[in-house]
Amino acid sequence: MFNENGIQYKENVSLINGIISHDELLIIAEHLFENYIKLNDIIKDKFKFILVDEYQDTNELVIKIF
Repeated sequence: MFNENGIQYKENVSLINGIISHDELLIIAEHLFENYIKLNDIIKDKFKFILVDEYQDTNELVIKIF
C-alpha cells in the first residue's frame, strides 16, 4: 500500500476498495481463464454464443481471452 517513502499508490487504494480499471479487468480475466480450466467449462456450458462488437478495435488480450 505504501512504498518506502510513505507514498500511497492510487492503484492499491482502488483495489482495496474493490475498484479496478478496464485493463486490470482484462488481466484478471485472462489469468482466471488460463489457470482455472473449470471456469472455461462453466462459460461454455452457460453460453451458446458470445458476440464481440467492434472486433477491429479489440486488443490482443481480449482476443486471447475469447
